[in-house]
Amino acid sequence: MSLEGEARRPPAEAFTLLRKGALYNLISAVIAIIGAVILAASLVSVYASLSASAANLNINLAAVASALISAGVVLLVAVIVYILGWLKFNSAASMLAEYSRESYSIGYTGTRLFIIGLIVELVGLLVIIGGAAGGSIGGVMGGLAIVAIGGIVSFIGMILFAVMLIRLGEVDSSFKTAGILLLIGIILSLIEYTAVIGAILLLVGYYLVYSAAGRTAEKLAAQPGQAPPQTA
Repeated sequence: MSLEGEARRPPAEAFTLLRKGALYNLISAVIAIIGAVILAASLVSVYASLSASAANLNINLAAVASALISAGVVLLVAVIVYILGWLKFNSAASMLAEYSRESYSIGYTGTRLFIIGLIVELVGLLVIIGGAAGGSIGGVMGGLAIVAIGGIVSFIGMILFAVMLIRLGEVDSSFKTAGILLLIGIILSLIEYTAVIGAILLLVGYYLVYSAAGRTAEKLAAQPGQAPPQTA
């Protein structure tokens, strides 16, 4: 599907939303890295406290508790931004599905499943926290089961979304590359020894979506009959 010469073209706004979704996901990754650094620093402090005097131990543990809370808040912000990014993806996929249900509805299904999976995972985490606070092993195990179910749903959603991106390769080849990277990345991220590589591939995939969506939105907006994409 070339952009030139088409009587009916996909809406430029769909690609603007794709670009925003990718940007939010990239920002979320940066925030998550900051949270991970804070968490790692607090763990180092705990290790250092093990050989300290009792007085220093109390002081260090108080500092560690503060750092853990800060890391938790930062990571929570990262999750919220990540969800916002996928909501943008969902809106974009909805528009593309209206343009060509046969080609792109799979992406709309995927984004919805991914968001549902994330929500289920968050519920599971809350159950785990509640179970741990109450000393309930059953609560913790139940929470882990809920998280696992949410993870499976999100995994399926990511695959379907990646397939849609691959199909968008007929608009811009970078979309196809991004879809392939997301497919490989989500699989590698589930394996212990390749999780870091998988995360990197996911980030590269999101960046390619960001750049390809920006180019496509500009091309479509410049053609007759297209409203300029919103910037808000």
